[in-house]
Amino acid sequence: MVVGAIASDYQKTRVEMKCTELGILMFAPLWRKDQGMLLNEIVMRSIDAILVSVSAEGLTEDHLGMHLDRDGVERIMELSRKYGMNPSGEGGASTRASSCRSQVPGG
Repeated sequence: MVVGAIASDYQKTRVEMKCTELGILMFAPLWRKDQGMLLNEIVMRSIDAILVSVSAEGLTEDHLGMHLDRDGVERIMELSRKYGMNPSGEGGASTRASSCRSQVPGG
């Protein structure tokens, strides 16, 4: 099972336990990657990522629907520094819905 966990030990541990129960392997390619780098990669790959939940200190309803383009990523990183929120959205900070063209070779 491929998992998008980046920094949440709780999230990764829960999925690992369930995978072990089911006898399947878990793969977490984003685990412990630099979150600023991952957000910049969203921009570089033209992924249309949008804030759909704002539950961290520093985020308000005004941020709902914000696209994570270059300016959006800069705003998120500034808020992360100011309020200490997780920039990738783990731990209840925010949720992002993404759509993009296939990023696999030949896709």
